Amino acid sequence: MNSRPIVEPPDERILIIGVNRHQPLSDRVLFQALTKLQQYHPQAIGIDIYRDIPFGEGHRDLTTLLQQQPLISSCLMSGNSHKFPGVAAPIGVEPARVGFTNFSLDRDGIVRRQLLGMAAVDPACTTDRALSLRLALKYLNSATANEADNGNINIGTHELAVLGSSVGAYRSTNARDNLRGFQVMLNYRNNPQVAPELSLDDLFSDSPQSLRTKIAGKAILIGYVGQGNGDTLRLGTMRQTPGVMIHAQMTSNLLSHILDDRALITTWTDLGEFSWILLWGTVGGAIWWRFSGTQLWLAGTGAIVIVVATCGVYLNTPQVWIPLIPAEMAAILTPLVAMGVTRCQLKPVQSQSQRDRSPK
Repeated sequence: MNSRPIVEPPDERILIIGVNRHQPLSDRVLFQALTKLQQYHPQAIGIDIYRDIPFGEGHRDLTTLLQQQPLISSCLMSGNSHKFPGVAAPIGVEPARVGFTNFSLDRDGIVRRQLLGMAAVDPACTTDRALSLRLALKYLNSATANEADNGNINIGTHELAVLGSSVGAYRSTNARDNLRGFQVMLNYRNNPQVAPELSLDDLFSDSPQSLRTKIAGKAILIGYVGQGNGDTLRLGTMRQTPGVMIHAQMTSNLLSHILDDRALITTWTDLGEFSWILLWGTVGGAIWWRFSGTQLWLAGTGAIVIVVATCGVYLNTPQVWIPLIPAEMAAILTPLVAMGVTRCQLKPVQSQSQRDRSPK
């Protein structure tokens, strides 16, 4: 993903309100921030800050605001273990205006997938849609998300290909368990700064004209930023990324696909992947057969690895997940296996020839 040559600009449809973890954010301050944001008519506001319990003064005012205004609050669904308890949504906020903030992590702890929806089985977090999906739908105003007959998700006239039970590298039982809910591959922007950012201090100090320019018509995400805030994860090969930035990447992924026709990451069918791997394994075997006994087959195999990698870069242009490493391994291992089999077959013949030449 990071080998893509194009560095995409920040998504100007989104604005991140960054809160410093060391800056106490009481209910009163959060209420004041949300009230001020609303004055400049953003298209949507998503809150990546939990408020299941009171924090400082102003809890009643904040609760009333969240209950009555079309803001998107957040909650956290509990995991499969008691070690990962959930976090409830603010009191009295209907589930249709709440988005869960759960991420799907691969085994190496990296976020490569985007979770759109899950069954609302957690009594504390009763929403069935992710914060990024809620925010994107609110920004699109009239769009709705529905499950199609083939299991994919339809947003307006656009169909999002949901990851199935066997796709790409997600094939084991454990991987399938991790593919719960509706997920798509995250085609994140090739830019650490996914969207413009405004600090909480600047929100309270900037001029009205400046704030109107930055906020009006935008999808707003407010959350903690900076390293060491306790809410950072690895996104692709990027460094630790704050959770609010990842939600912004996911929101941008949906908006860019629907409004800009930016491709989502897709995969080939199992037959297509098998044919791709078989092709390069056959090419590797053919080169060994043609140049066996010389060092040319080593150079040829090295050339194949380069060609496969180059093809992968160009074929990745439409954002297709191609099995490059299995194809390269097939190209390398096929001649090695053929060489081993040939040598095993020659040894008995050589031994028999030596016995025939020995004096009787």
